[in-house]
Order: sequence, then C-alpha cells, then structure tokens
Amino acid sequence: VVDMMKSHMDKRGYGFDVLLNPYMIARQNVEPHNKSLHIKTNGYFSDIDVESLRIHEIDVHVAKRYYGFKTGLNLFAYGLKYSTHIRAKKYILLQKYLVLSKLFRTFAV
Repeated sequence: VVDMMKSHMDKRGYGFDVLLNPYMIARQNVEPHNKSLHIKTNGYFSDIDVESLRIHEIDVHVAKRYYGFKTGLNLFAYGLKYSTHIRAKKYILLQKYLVLSKLFRTFAV
C-alpha cells in the first residue's frame, strides 16, 4: 500500500511523504503541517480500497493541500481552523496598526 501511494504521489509531483502510523483511527490521513500522508500500520486494505483511497486521498486531499500551499490560499493548505486563526491574528494586527497610526497623526498635528 505504501509503495503504491508513494508511486502515485511521485507521479503527481506533490512532494508529500508517505508514512506508517500505528496510532491512527482512520486508515489514511493527510497531515498538512508536515506535508505527509499517514497510513495506519495495521489497517486492512482490499484491492478496491487501495485504488479508491489512492484516488481519494491523493487526488483530492493531497492535491487540495498542495495547490493551497502553491497559491498561498491557507484555507486549502491548512483547513478552516488554521485559516480562521491566521485571519484573526491579521485582524488584531490591523486594529493595532490603525490605533497607532491614529495616535501618531494626533501627535503630528
């Protein structure tokens, strides 16, 4: 399974690692933060599972993360939770900037 997934990943040019992970609940999972596809070590995969998971995990989830990183769209690269967190930080920084710029304009006049 790992070799098939790695081969498909290399063919697409995504550059994600394929790692075995014995502590997972799902059989496969994409980790965007370390750019890897995790496969459950003791998971059972039938032939049709391998084919469908190869297409679904790599051509959907890994592709979404890859193009999110490539375009800078954090929503696709990291998902909603991370993107919302980054947006909140940027909003707070913008508010601080507006307050400081207003203060400086007051003193400059």
